Amino acid sequence: MAVLESMSKGIALVTTAVGQAKDLVKHGQNAMMAPIDAVEELAQFSREIIQGEALKKTLVQAGFLTARDNSLTAQLPLWRDYFKNLINS
Repeated sequence: MAVLESMSKGIALVTTAVGQAKDLVKHGQNAMMAPIDAVEELAQFSREIIQGEALKKTLVQAGFLTARDNSLTAQLPLWRDYFKNLINS
């Protein structure tokens, strides 16, 4: 949940490729993602965001859209269809 929570609050996310991040992050588009244990890459991505206002703005805007598209409200129709199909099988 930390990925979506960060994105929904307007944080330019830097993360490793674990959990939800592997499925939701598009590196350089909605967040920055490094392999697990890639400490230098995490630091470099953080510097790039701090020094690059345009990158930060891009990540924040796209991250917010990712969070919105994966919110509970956005997911409800998918869950309804899933359970409807299970029940009607």
